[in-house]
Amino acid sequence: MKFNFKKIALVILALIIAVILWLHVITEREYETDMDFQLVVENVPPKYMIANPLPQNVHIRIRGRGKDLIAQQFAEGKAIISLENFSYGRKTITLSQENLRFISSEIELVEVLSPREIEIYLDRRTTREVPVKSRLTVIPADGMYCPEPPKLKPSVVTLEGPESKLLQINSIYTVQETLRGFNIFTTFLVPLERPDELVRPIPDTISVLVQVAKLAQRRIENISIKLVNFPRMAGAIEPSMLDVIISGPGDKVEKIAPEQIEVYVNYNDIKEEKDTDKIVPIKPTVIVPDEVQVIGTDPESVRFIPRKK
Repeated sequence: MKFNFKKIALVILALIIAVILWLHVITEREYETDMDFQLVVENVPPKYMIANPLPQNVHIRIRGRGKDLIAQQFAEGKAIISLENFSYGRKTITLSQENLRFISSEIELVEVLSPREIEIYLDRRTTREVPVKSRLTVIPADGMYCPEPPKLKPSVVTLEGPESKLLQINSIYTVQETLRGFNIFTTFLVPLERPDELVRPIPDTISVLVQVAKLAQRRIENISIKLVNFPRMAGAIEPSMLDVIISGPGDKVEKIAPEQIEVYVNYNDIKEEKDTDKIVPIKPTVIVPDEVQVIGTDPESVRFIPRKK
């Protein structure tokens, strides 16, 4: 049996034409549908700006021919508010057909679903200079320290935004960040945090200079060991003096006097062997001024020698 391709082609063509005619008829009918239209504000007066957040979209219900509604789905619908004749203050605008831009004049608004009204606060656009404050934590590389806090350049920036917002802002901060491993002088850029979405810092990034220097070390010799909570005649500590090695900024290390260092052994920290005749090694406690730190002692430990019974 041979296929009649010409006949099959005519059948397919007829089906296509039928579908097209059906689509034409069905899309000529009226329908209702819900859509989101982008909210656009135009003609803001010079030297003014909107000082309150606005919704990005308006949810509406519209009516029209099916083919127009389908086309509208693929177009960029806009709800437009013009502030041409507005001045300073708060205004409430009720959206209507006049605010909407459709691709066809035959599409009509049925209802604004959300939001039904748009509140706009028109404020004066102004500027203000404020200091920059750091939220940076700098951790230098081992053996290094920061002789001074990071330097911010510029240390003062200009904020631009609504007057009502700027009056509440006295400073601006860098982003919060921890910076590690610096062993040389380093300059890098850091963004500023916007104090409000309507406020713009100028510039929006600043330079930060991190200065580092090598830590100095010093051996302070012959520091006497103090005995704490030792019963009378409990025993002795040998040696009774030791050297303390400290580290810190060079100028701080050099100024440390032996009298500022305290080394002690607490009898309560000695292990149970204190009640025996054994010689017990003890690591003494060392207290130094806050600006320096202890690297170690020489010797590292001392011995508790109990009194012979």
